[in-house]
Amino acid sequence: MLAFIEAIFFPLPPDLILIPLAFADPQNALLYALVATVFSALGGVGGHWVGATAGKALMEKFVSKRHAHLATRIYKEHGPLALGVAALTPIPYKAFTILSGILGMDWKTLFAVSLIGRGIRFFAEAAMIMIYGDDALAFISGNFEMAAIAACVLLTLIYLCYIYIKKKYM
Repeated sequence: MLAFIEAIFFPLPPDLILIPLAFADPQNALLYALVATVFSALGGVGGHWVGATAGKALMEKFVSKRHAHLATRIYKEHGPLALGVAALTPIPYKAFTILSGILGMDWKTLFAVSLIGRGIRFFAEAAMIMIYGDDALAFISGNFEMAAIAACVLLTLIYLCYIYIKKKYM
């Protein structure tokens, strides 16, 4: 449930529940990652709905015009990539799910990108805990930013390959 509401408005990331659950029951860590991934992606669809119905008013109230213009420009050019980066990193994912509704991103695209980005993040955490046990906590806390950057680079390369293939062959 936390993974669902975090994607819309809750300030704490699902990792704060996923990681302790995975440590408490490592045999079910992948199941916990799956539940967090699915509910986070469904919450992303909820954030999209909030953005589509009330997002412009929220954006005008809480975001400066300069930041709103910058986010809109970037999102219109690279929306799926921006959403994927937010799904992988500590960047507020909810802001991008709501922005996707404001700017009219297809909810199916949002759901697919959310499943991929959140899945990579949550399954990587669960797998590390299963493989490395207690040593994983030190690695996750000490290297999370670097792992997130590496995942973003990988996601960007995949996205650029997709754009190239789409332009060349489709």
